Amino acid sequence: MEQLANFINGKFIEPKSEGYIDVFEPATGQVYSKVPNSSSADINVAFKPANEALPGWSKLTVTDDHNTYIKLLNY
Repeated sequence: MEQLANFINGKFIEPKSEGYIDVFEPATGQVYSKVPNSSSADINVAFKPANEALPGWSKLTVTDDHNTYIKLLNY
C-alpha cells in the first residue's frame, strides 16, 4: 500500500503530526493509500518556501504554469 508524504519545496517530507488518513475505494471499501494527517506544524514548514516561490510563480505564463504542473505530475 502506498503511503504518501508531504511534498514541500521539491522534497517529500514526513509529516510532523502523527498518523495518516486512509484513502479508500468507495465501491469496495478497500484502503489503497495513506496520506499524512497534516497539522498546523506541517503547514508552517510549507509556508516559508511557498511564500518565497510566489514572486517567481506569479511571472509564469499560462503555458509555463501548465508545463510545470505536468512535470510535477510525472515527478
